[in-house]
Amino acid sequence: MAPTRRKTRRVGQPFSRCCRLKSNVWASPPQSGTDSMKRSYKILLVIVGIWLFAMIATLPELTAVWPERKVVRQTFSGYADALVNQKFEEAYGYHSPEFQERITLASFVQYQHDVQAKFGVLKAVQQEGMAVRKWRNPSRWRASVKADFQYEKAKVRFNFELHRENGRWTIFSSSGEEK
Repeated sequence: MAPTRRKTRRVGQPFSRCCRLKSNVWASPPQSGTDSMKRSYKILLVIVGIWLFAMIATLPELTAVWPERKVVRQTFSGYADALVNQKFEEAYGYHSPEFQERITLASFVQYQHDVQAKFGVLKAVQQEGMAVRKWRNPSRWRASVKADFQYEKAKVRFNFELHRENGRWTIFSSSGEEK
């Protein structure tokens, strides 16, 4: 009987290839379907963990935003009602001091009359979307409101930017486009 040759590792040959025993102790086990499922499950757990951590980290900011949303909605609703009821001076009062420094009450009223001459009388305002954000400093709040203004002849989508200054929400700017 001839002596059995012992496998030795050659230079450049992978260790796992040359030193494999009959029992495959050093060889990597074959990948089965359950192992890949375990890996997918672990990846999913990591993603859920990261998401959960992010939600917990932003929870204080999210809880602070909810009361502000109500105040923004009330402010915008008051502004829209004033415009629908042709109370332009009252609507002008909802604008920020910066806006009022740049645009006089007479200019604001003239603009409202020009818009109504083009599209007809404003019949209704429907708020379509709102986003409230707190900037780095707690006193720096901003909100964006999208609303559809329904005139007699057309519907116009307006975007409003509101700021909270000295505890009061005011309309900082607006832009519109006909739908």
